[in-house]
Amino acid sequence: VIPAGWRDNPSFLDELPKEKVLPIEWIEGFLMGMEEDKKDQLQKIYVEVLDSERDSMTMSQILDRLDIMEPNFVIGDIYNRESRQLSAWCESKGVPQMVPLSPSSSLAEDKQQLLLAHPSATQHAENMALYARQFLLLDTVVVWTDKGRSTDMLANAFKAIFDTLGGNAIIYEIPRAIDEDERKEIIQKVRELRVSGADGVYIPIQGQEETAGLIVSQMQSYDVKMKIMGGPHWGDRYGNIDR
Repeated sequence: VIPAGWRDNPSFLDELPKEKVLPIEWIEGFLMGMEEDKKDQLQKIYVEVLDSERDSMTMSQILDRLDIMEPNFVIGDIYNRESRQLSAWCESKGVPQMVPLSPSSSLAEDKQQLLLAHPSATQHAENMALYARQFLLLDTVVVWTDKGRSTDMLANAFKAIFDTLGGNAIIYEIPRAIDEDERKEIIQKVRELRVSGADGVYIPIQGQEETAGLIVSQMQSYDVKMKIMGGPHWGDRYGNIDR
């Protein structure tokens, strides 16, 4: 059960938005793994892929369908709201569920049937804080947030662990929208990095590649030399940031 986005364009991945390519590629990878694994299996495994469309009403219809199908195992969703709907059904039916991607570890709290297969956003940020403090040996890190919910989750988790380890994480709040005035505000904060005493920055901004890219490019323009750490989206959704 995954938001595949087939209604937008089921034939051409290069014409789909980036956030809808990832689920489809995940499905393809999973099916390839099934093909490889079945060489050593004597039993047949029936797999049905259901498009949740990132919509709670659609998910309700899927749950009705699952009542009829009676699956042995459920994979999905990748977003919190739909994953919780699916999890409630799996818990009530005693059906194991694996969530391949999710920004929240709270999904697994008090759940007997649920496995988070991917590090949560909080865990990602905590691991980054450990890495920054214990391996990069950073003392002061500026953490950028545009106050988006997912970004704030990452920023606060990083700060909590980094400060606990004896470091100093300084939160820089910036606008979420980007127009001329907001760009000037962000550029001014980049300039302030020179006198911040920081030896690193953590930029966990989610879904705003332009903002993250502006911070990095302005650091280069003003020759601000310090360690730069990015959030989860840097790996698979941000393709234009000059690393």
